[in-house]
Amino acid sequence: MINKHDSDEELVLLVRKGNDNAFNELYQRYAKRMLFFFYTRLNQDEQIAQDCLQDLFIKVLDKLNTFDTNQRFLSWIYAIASNMCKNKYRKNERSWTKDQNFDWTQLIDINAIENLSSSIDKELFTTSLQKELSKMSDDNRMIFLLKHQDGLTVPEISEIIGCPEGTVKSKLFYTIKKLCIELKVFNE
Repeated sequence: MINKHDSDEELVLLVRKGNDNAFNELYQRYAKRMLFFFYTRLNQDEQIAQDCLQDLFIKVLDKLNTFDTNQRFLSWIYAIASNMCKNKYRKNERSWTKDQNFDWTQLIDINAIENLSSSIDKELFTTSLQKELSKMSDDNRMIFLLKHQDGLTVPEISEIIGCPEGTVKSKLFYTIKKLCIELKVFNE
């Protein structure tokens, strides 16, 4: 029997034993989050995001026996999704996180927006933020978005990206520092 309070890792063990309800629960927990992840990174193309979501859960089922239940499922599924995006980007099918129509305002703290001078156009800020993020390396942009858009912790990002926490912190620090310098005109 499935309990809504079962951890992801406990659900994985049940799925391995053939429990379809456990897989459905994992899907319910992650489908919307992963769809948004793909949508924002793959040119805001809903059809491609839906296709990737299906592919992701097929991969999850195929590789579930390789998952170490001593690790976090969240990090594992994000790592798979991240690699899928990188592969799509490498194949030049779509460019992720570089679309000019992406609503970058979701990355901005609401309090920061309220503190901006009323004479500064919010659209100008978001366009400038998008431009600066598009200049950054794929790794730095991905780490920044995982932290500030998806709300993941440094340890989670470290697992997803496959690099030490110190490297993640360093990349975040320098990315934010660069953004502060490049966007200083917006800070009164």
